[in-house]
Formats: sequence, C-alpha cells, structure tokens
Amino acid sequence: MGKNKIYTKIGDKGLTTLLGGTKVEKTDIRLELYGGVDELNSLIGMVISVLMKEKNFQEELDFLKKQQRNLFVIGSFFSCEREKRERYNIKSIGNEAILEIEKYIDKIQKDLPELKNFILPGGSIASSWLHMARTFCRNLERKFVSYRNIQKDDFDNSTLSFLNRISDCFFVLARAVNYKMNIKEDIYDKTIF
Repeated sequence: MGKNKIYTKIGDKGLTTLLGGTKVEKTDIRLELYGGVDELNSLIGMVISVLMKEKNFQEELDFLKKQQRNLFVIGSFFSCEREKRERYNIKSIGNEAILEIEKYIDKIQKDLPELKNFILPGGSIASSWLHMARTFCRNLERKFVSYRNIQKDDFDNSTLSFLNRISDCFFVLARAVNYKMNIKEDIYDKTIF
C-alpha cells in the first residue's frame, strides 16, 4: 500500500469504490458478496491459526492457504465491474480449482469411518471453525444465486461450483481433523425426541 492512507472517508457517506472506480452504496449486493468472501477467508484464517499449533497438519495447512488465495480470485471478480474485468485481467475461478478440491475430498474421505447418521458440529476447536466456515459458505452460495438471478451478470458456473465444493470440503475436513486428533464424532441420535 505504500504511503497511502488506509482511510478514504467516502465510507462516511455510506459509499465505497469498486475495483474499477465506480462508487456504489455500501448496501450494493456486490459488497455483500465480496464482503462475504472476505469473512469466509477470515474464518479459514482462524482454522489455520488453530492448526498451526498442532502437529502433523502441514498438508491441511497448505490446502487451506491455497483456498484463501482462490477466495481472493473470487473476491476480485465480485468487486470489479463486469465491463472492466478484462481491462484489469480479472477472471473467474475456473474448473481446475474445483477439480483440485474434489481430489482432496476423495483423498481425505477414504480414511474416515463411513457416515450413516448426521453428526453434531464440534469436537476440536479447528473442526468447530471448519463447521462455521461450511455454514458461512452455504449462506454465501445462497446470496450468490440470488445476485445471479437478479443481475444476470456473466458469472460462470465455476464460481457457484467452487463455493459448493469448498463447503463440502469443510465438512469432510472437519471430520478428518477430529479423526486425526482422536476426537469421537458426536452422532445425532433422533431417538432422543
């Protein structure tokens, strides 16, 4: 950022500037989208902070850090005006990132016990944060679909597919973290009612 000041004061009037320079209200749904991406990225940061204190989680840390970078790609796409994306060389996430997540899910899931019931979110702190990221990501998916249906923007399906797949991954990864830490899953027992 250099010597630029972090505050611009345009937010004091309820406005902000998109990547391409257009001033918009802070209620613009695009801000909801890229703000949500930023929040999701911060939740992943919490998981990373917790796992850094544990042993034998380097592969998970590397994967999560890569997804943080992927979320910056998505956030940039949301924060730039459609007509200016080419000028700023802003592209959608693409299918390669989705395939990589699918391979990772398949890899970690093969070592987990088969799931025959719902599980209650929780266990380790890292697993709990992964469940938070999962539910937050699902909310972001819903907002994205709403925006896409209203605005008819040129988002390709890779953005929605990425969000869908990464939320699936957070669920499996939450299970895997607990499994690796020898923390038993808390099974939802519907007979309690």
